[in-house]
Amino acid sequence: MAVYVNGEEVDQNLVAAEAERLRTIYHPHDRLAHAAPDPSRYHPRLWQQALSDVIDRMLLHQGALRRNMHPSEKAVLEAVGVSQASYGGEEQFGRCMDAIPGHFLDFKENVARGVRVQMLVDKLTAKVSKPKQKEVAGFYKHNKQRFYQSEMVHVKHIVKNIDLPSREPGALNEIRQAGRALNTDAPFEQVAETYSDCKGNGGDLGYIKRGVMVADFDEVVFALEPGKPSGVFRSSFGYHIAKVYDHQPERYLTIDEAVEQIEAILINQKKQRVIANYVQTQRENACIEEK
Repeated sequence: MAVYVNGEEVDQNLVAAEAERLRTIYHPHDRLAHAAPDPSRYHPRLWQQALSDVIDRMLLHQGALRRNMHPSEKAVLEAVGVSQASYGGEEQFGRCMDAIPGHFLDFKENVARGVRVQMLVDKLTAKVSKPKQKEVAGFYKHNKQRFYQSEMVHVKHIVKNIDLPSREPGALNEIRQAGRALNTDAPFEQVAETYSDCKGNGGDLGYIKRGVMVADFDEVVFALEPGKPSGVFRSSFGYHIAKVYDHQPERYLTIDEAVEQIEAILINQKKQRVIANYVQTQRENACIEEK
């Protein structure tokens, strides 16, 4: 049985796509090979939620059309370009579009609908105000656990990978050569680019938390004094020399450090309420029926 929203039929393929998106959130290890417009393949409540989400977007799109909101060709093509990444790049995107006659035109139209909806959302939420200091302070007080920061180190390393036992002597010799170069006061980044098997960024791993790397690596780098390179050490991946540039203990961010993040959260919440109220009003005045 088809569902209509103000005379416009709900596309069951869109409902299936939304159901699959919800499935990946609620049941990430129980994903179908592909979305299919068949409610029996999904839990009834999940399918109903997906249908409700699609209807909400239809109401937003219809609202945008009533306001004569029409995106430019440039805006649509830019949005199409962004979507290519979800297909694995431009080449794979092209193959997918060419596989079904008319697929690109349908895809482009769906993208245009999304851009049109975003135009309406931007219009409706344009007057959402920045949260007051009192709101920020209240959010921080009641959600302080959200701003916990684990112990972290900013580390760079030189690595010689060992994928075969026969590689070990050569890897050890090369990492020792790197160590000797560091002893001549050569910049760590320069030595990393010369000797490391992980070239391209001066060996920089950025800030890492415990557990991101293997335990053998953590044991050394979290004990290092910032600014001083380690000696040669072995992990399950191979031989390393590491240098820590900053060591931050576990702590809670201060409200001053978290203020931009909190403001973004609160502004988004306000915008979501504006959109929810708009959609609810549209639902109350819409004709939603099954035929």
